Amino acid sequence: MKTPNSSFFDSKIESDATDIRESIIGRIVRYDKNSYTQDWVCNQFYQSVYATTKTKTKYRSNDAFSKDTDVGVTDDHYLAPRLLIRALIENERDILYDEKEFLKIFTLCTQTVTVTKKQNNIVRFKND
Repeated sequence: MKTPNSSFFDSKIESDATDIRESIIGRIVRYDKNSYTQDWVCNQFYQSVYATTKTKTKYRSNDAFSKDTDVGVTDDHYLAPRLLIRALIENERDILYDEKEFLKIFTLCTQTVTVTKKQNNIVRFKND
């Protein structure tokens, strides 16, 4: 399994991280002034994470671990990309300008754990 600390990153992950980072930086002034841009940035970051290569971990929830088969289980990103990017922009914005650190965070967001489909539905993001 590739980890954010390894010296080799999946080229698709690296490309997607670069694209979304540049897109966010290009909208940072509007992000500070407009809630629609804030939502757009968070959703675009999520879509980039979701669309790129998943990095499967060996971790499973207790419910998924206790199943005899993999029927009814799914892989889910254990970090909430929308929340993470909002926190990063609002509290640690300098990371946006550090390609290597941003790539580490983006790669962390691609990691998944195995959960039951029921658990996945419970924690799924819902628009108000």
